Amino acid sequence: MLWSPDHDNSFSKAVSEASQHEVDSWGVIVNSFMEIEGPHVPTFESFFVNGAKSWCVGPLMLCDPPAEPIQPENTMCTKWLAEQAMQESVIYVAFGTQADLSDAQLDEVAFGLEMSGLSVARVGPEGIVGREAISEGVRELMRGEEGKNARERVKELSRVARKSVQEGGSSYENLSRLLDQLELQGSSLTSGSVLH
Repeated sequence: MLWSPDHDNSFSKAVSEASQHEVDSWGVIVNSFMEIEGPHVPTFESFFVNGAKSWCVGPLMLCDPPAEPIQPENTMCTKWLAEQAMQESVIYVAFGTQADLSDAQLDEVAFGLEMSGLSVARVGPEGIVGREAISEGVRELMRGEEGKNARERVKELSRVARKSVQEGGSSYENLSRLLDQLELQGSSLTSGSVLH
């Protein structure tokens, strides 16, 4: 079902106006990098009416890392993690803040994770399948060949993400182009042109 704004409701009206301004804008900043988003950028840009550009300038959290490494707090959770026998032997399950699971669904997740025989750091809600499928999927992810390949891909994407925000990287270059464009737009505004 498509969302239809209720123009008598101020929140609904604000969301509708913000959405329209986004569609009419000349660009949107994306907290990701071209090496992962590149194939999808043209499709994303096709939603805009003014030939707007997607400026992939992230991951922003990597742009200015702290001078000193952040040390984890000495909590019960970090102690438990340190005590685990094997490196990369703990799975973290998170479902975000928007998930709404029934007790039966949570039970299926909990039982499936328990059946896997692996350590579990946290469980919280999302689209759920049966406990056997969860157990099998967790075992494959943590101990199987597909899981090993997935971890290798994550390591490679992490390396590429870090490179993208360094001088000469795709995000670094996109941010430079964005700043140049903003400077041009600022000059246009002072000479009487209109920016959407």
